[in-house]
Amino acid sequence: MSEKTFSSDEVRQILELAIEHQTASGDGMTRKELVAAGRELGVESEQIDHAIVALQRRGPVVEELARIEQRRMRRLKSHAVTFALVNLMLFAINVLVGGPWWFFWPLLGWGFGLAMQAKGAWMPDRERDERRAEQRLERREQKALRAARREQRQQKLDEIVGKVGDGALAVATTLSEKIEAELASRRGRGPKSRRP
Repeated sequence: MSEKTFSSDEVRQILELAIEHQTASGDGMTRKELVAAGRELGVESEQIDHAIVALQRRGPVVEELARIEQRRMRRLKSHAVTFALVNLMLFAINVLVGGPWWFFWPLLGWGFGLAMQAKGAWMPDRERDERRAEQRLERREQKALRAARREQRQQKLDEIVGKVGDGALAVATTLSEKIEAELASRRGRGPKSRRP
């Protein structure tokens, strides 16, 4: 009887379940334990480190994706409420004014737009959303870097201004002392005052 061969997908699922079962009773695994387990499976420690870094980078993207989804749902709800109120008002106007029924034309046109927005909210393009989330995170990082650089420049400028101010104060103090010494020496050597 030959031994069953598992596909790579089955191996991944089996290992995930085994690790999940093992770590359910404990607090997880350290990097050292991950490297040891990986070594037994033929995975190099560098690959484990790359996977750890990739997972750590993935966390903020997942959070940003959740923010994008929440914002999309809030917009859809707001749009649906506005749609209902406005079209109810148009229906009331059409009933009060009388004549042919026209309220359904804006209802159909706007309803199509709302349906497209609902489709986008309930069946999003995950790849596009991930790119958008990564771009937003990158913009935030760049903004934070610019703010940090601006802060560093301001600190350097404050330091320079402080040093220039200290230097100017030292020069002014030295000049003042020299002038006072010169005036004092002139008073002592100068012509004696005449008495009236």
